Amino acid sequence: MNLNKFKKTIGKTNPEKGLRDLAGARKAEYHHNDQGAIRVKGKYISHDYDRFGRVFGITAYLLAWLYVPCTVLSFFLPPGSIWNPFSIFLTGMFAVHGFALVADGLRNSNAPWAMKGIKIYWMGVILLIVLSMIISMLPKG
Repeated sequence: MNLNKFKKTIGKTNPEKGLRDLAGARKAEYHHNDQGAIRVKGKYISHDYDRFGRVFGITAYLLAWLYVPCTVLSFFLPPGSIWNPFSIFLTGMFAVHGFALVADGLRNSNAPWAMKGIKIYWMGVILLIVLSMIISMLPKG
């Protein structure tokens, strides 16, 4: 066994060997000239806003502001109505989250209006639950 050859192989250092795995390393053909592009897990995400994504995000935001008051107002409808609070809650949840998912998919995981809509919807629902619990604890009379 020739140990000298083995030692020469171990002693070699290739400084270029692992550079492609570094966070900022990129090939010239994959480099975006846009200063706003951010590299996340090997993909460049630009701050380019897609119009369809923006429309879906703003729609989710507006639906959140629409369904929270509708859920509150549905408590005052007659008991036999088809629009009970739970059905409006489910419809609003699926509508807001559905539009937010579409907006997020179209805008490269950058949908601020859709995220605001989800936050507003859930804050309104939680506030409604807390208020209904407080009202139910008040003495009747």
